Amino acid sequence: MTQPFVSALVRATDTKKALNDIDKKVKKATMAGVRENQNVIKKNIRRKLRGKPRWGRRGPSTKYGLPAYEIEGFPKTKDSKGRNVAHAPRSGPPGKFSGDLYAGVKSRRIPKWMGEEGVMGWVKIGNRANNVKKGKLEKDFPYFVPAVEESQPEVKATFEKGWSKAITKSGGL
Repeated sequence: MTQPFVSALVRATDTKKALNDIDKKVKKATMAGVRENQNVIKKNIRRKLRGKPRWGRRGPSTKYGLPAYEIEGFPKTKDSKGRNVAHAPRSGPPGKFSGDLYAGVKSRRIPKWMGEEGVMGWVKIGNRANNVKKGKLEKDFPYFVPAVEESQPEVKATFEKGWSKAITKSGGL
């Protein structure tokens, strides 16, 4: 009695193409997850910059010879719940960072694929003018490091959300 002959034909090119497609989708989804994390960190840094004004007075001006003054009603003004109210225009209360420093919070537009090491992305305070002041401001009124530390617990969940959204968008694995 002879054994029935069973054979299966699998083309290596088809298999290789399917594996390459999966690999491309995984890389793209990984970059999307990193991008989501960059956006969360950027948002937290900017939120720290646009927090409550950090002080309510200014010292005397040696340049213009102006005397020291305290902003009227700051922080003595209370709202209906008894909380201090910090009211000052968006562009200029003392101690509220705006302008170049705020606009300079940037991240790498497209995270860079580093091969076996994975994906590299960054968030930084850019712009030439910020190079002079950002170190002193971070030391005196920390905004960058606390925002990054505050973002740490969210990193895994945010990455998974961005990764799954990219995989779903590409039609799944």
